[in-house]
Amino acid sequence: MFSFAFVGVIGFVIDGGALTVLSVVCGLDVYASRLVSFTLATFFTWWLNRKHTFGLPSGQVGVTQVREYGRYVAVQIVGALLNLVVFAWLINLDPDLRQIPVLPLAVGAGAGLVWNYWGARILVYRKPVQQ
Repeated sequence: MFSFAFVGVIGFVIDGGALTVLSVVCGLDVYASRLVSFTLATFFTWWLNRKHTFGLPSGQVGVTQVREYGRYVAVQIVGALLNLVVFAWLINLDPDLRQIPVLPLAVGAGAGLVWNYWGARILVYRKPVQQ
């Protein structure tokens, strides 16, 4: 769990950095910016979790890795929906948070952490049953 959380911190930095640059610096819509930042963070956390947290070889991308990535993205989308609900709720609760969107992002990230770990551990990186 520690390694997964550490990779999550790296993903949060990627997510929060991209979100802030796109929405605050570039002036793009905060929700469109969030979609881009989520996509970037998801790819990098999949790769880091695969290699470091769950110790799978990085090798060439094959059908197995593509399926695994698909499962990872599905798990992350559910986690992102939890995250987004909290993010949107906080921004609607206090519109001034649009100026510092990384704060509601942090609270939303905490809301999705448990689901994402469970989903990755059980649904994505499960070890095959030995017979």
